[in-house]
Amino acid sequence: MNRYLALSRILLKSSITPPASGRHERTKTALLMLFVAVSMLPLVAALALTVSKLYDPLAAIGQQGVLLGFGCAISGLIIFIFGIFYTINVYYFAQDVEFLLPLPLKAGEILGAKFTVTLLFEYLTQLLILAPLLVTFGIRSGAGLSYYLLAAGVYLSLPVIPLVLASLLAMALMSYSSIARHKDRFRIWAGGLGLIAALGVQFAMQKVMAGRKPEDFVRLLQEGKNSLADWAVQLFPGVRLAVKALLQQGAAAGWLNLVLFLLLTGLFILILRLAGGALYFRGAVGGSESYAAHRALNAAEMAEAGRSGGQLGALILKEIRLLVRTPAFFMNCVLVNFIWPVMILFVMTSGEQEDIEGLRRLVGSNVSLATLLLAGIGAALLVAGVSGASASGISREGSQFFSSKYLPAPYLTQLKAKMTVAFLLALAGFALLLGVVAVLFQLPAAAIGLLLLAALPAVAFPVLAGMLLDIHFPKLVWDNEYRAVKQNMNIVLLMVISGLAGAACIWLALKYGAAGWTPATAAVLLLLAVDAGLYLLLAKKGAEWLAAISA
Repeated sequence: MNRYLALSRILLKSSITPPASGRHERTKTALLMLFVAVSMLPLVAALALTVSKLYDPLAAIGQQGVLLGFGCAISGLIIFIFGIFYTINVYYFAQDVEFLLPLPLKAGEILGAKFTVTLLFEYLTQLLILAPLLVTFGIRSGAGLSYYLLAAGVYLSLPVIPLVLASLLAMALMSYSSIARHKDRFRIWAGGLGLIAALGVQFAMQKVMAGRKPEDFVRLLQEGKNSLADWAVQLFPGVRLAVKALLQQGAAAGWLNLVLFLLLTGLFILILRLAGGALYFRGAVGGSESYAAHRALNAAEMAEAGRSGGQLGALILKEIRLLVRTPAFFMNCVLVNFIWPVMILFVMTSGEQEDIEGLRRLVGSNVSLATLLLAGIGAALLVAGVSGASASGISREGSQFFSSKYLPAPYLTQLKAKMTVAFLLALAGFALLLGVVAVLFQLPAAAIGLLLLAALPAVAFPVLAGMLLDIHFPKLVWDNEYRAVKQNMNIVLLMVISGLAGAACIWLALKYGAAGWTPATAAVLLLLAVDAGLYLLLAKKGAEWLAAISA
C-alpha cells in the first residue's frame, strides 16, 4: 500500500509539474490554469442555466429525474469511450513504463497508481459536465444536506466503472494482440476507431429511441414518478443505482442505493486488480518494444529526399511529417479537424427521412444569407479553435526544441511554417464541413463562396492566437506525446476563447436573422483587424520570444 501511494504521488506530481520545470515556469502554468478555469465559468453557467430551465416543465409531469439519468449516463459514456485509448497510452506507451518495469513493484501497484492518476484527471472532466448538473438540480429541487452528501458520493464513484471497463479492454488488447509491437500504427488507427466507436454509440442510441413505440413514451409520461429516468440510465451500466440514490435522497432507500453502487464499484476495482496482476506485465513488456520496417532507398529516392523547395517549404513539410508520423499529434491536431463533417453527415443520414426533408425545407425557405454568414463564421471559429495544431506548435518539439535554434532558417520562418500548416488543416476541416452542409441543404454557389471568404479571417484568428499562447507558455517537458496536447492548457484556453467567440456569432445569427448583415460585416472586419494585429505582433516580437525559450 505504501509503495502504491508513493508511486501515485510521484506520477501525479510529474503529470502536473514536471521535475525539469523551474519555479518561474510553474508559476506561469498555475496562472494559466487559473485563467482557463475562470474562462470555463460561462460554459458551466450555460449548462446550469439549461438544466434550470428544463427542471420546471419536467417537474410538472414528475419527470425531472430524467435530467440526472441522462447527465450521469452521458458522463460515464464519455469517460468510457475516450478512456479506452487514453488508458492504453498511459498504461503502456508512456516513457515512464520502461523505468518502472525493472523496479521491485508488483503489477497491481503500477497499474493501481496509473489508474488513480487517470481517475483524478477524469474528475476534472466531470467538473464541466456532471458538477453543474448535480448542483443545479439540488438547488432547483430544494434538496437538503442529505442530497449533497449523496451527490458527492456519486460524483466520486461514477467515473470508476467506465474507467475500469476501459482499462480491462485496454489490457485485453495489449495482451492478446500484436498491438504492443505496432504501437505507432495502433495510435493512428485508434483515432479513427474512436470516432467510429463514438458514432456507433450514437447510432445505437438512435436505434434504441426508434425502437420505442410512441405509446411507450406516453405511458411513461403518464406514469410520472420519474419513470423516464429508469429508461435514460440504460445507456450505461451501474448508473441506475446512482440516479435512484439521488432521487430518493430523503429516505433510507437513497443511502441503500448509494451503498449498493459503492459495492458494485468496489467489485469492479477488485476485478481490475486481479486482471491487472495477470495481464499487465504481459502487455507492458511488449509495449516497451516497437516494430519498425526498414528499406534501403535507391538513388532516385535519395535525390528526391534531399531536394528542397526553399526554407519555408522544407519547414512546412517537416511539420506535416511530424503531425502525421506521431500518432498523438495526428489524432489531436489533424484528425480532430475532420470530426465535425463526419458527425453532421452521420446524424443527417441516420435520422428519419421525413424529418430530414422537413429540416431541409425549413433551412431553404427561412434561413437568410446573413444568418448563414454569421453561423458560418461561428462554425469556422469553433472548428479552428478545437484543433490543437497552433496552440501546441512549440510544445510538440519537446526536449528536441533546442534543435530549432540550429536550423539554417530564421525564427520567423519557423513560426510561419507552423502557422501555415495549422491554418491549412483548420481551413480544410471547415471546407469539408461546409461541403457536407451545402450538399445536404442545397446551398447556392454564391452562398458557399461567400462563406469560404468569411471563414478565412475566422480560421486565422485561432491559429494566430494559439501560436501566441504557445510561445509564451510552451509545454516542453513531457514523457508522453499525449501530454503535449491532451494536458496542454494552451489548447484548452484556445478552445474556450474560440468557443465563446463562435457562440457569440451563432447567437447574433439567431437574434438578428435576415437583418444580420450589419453584425456579420462587423464580425468580419473585427476579425480582420485582430488578425492583422496578432500577425504584426508575431512578426515583430515572435523571433525574440522564440529565441528566449529554453528547452
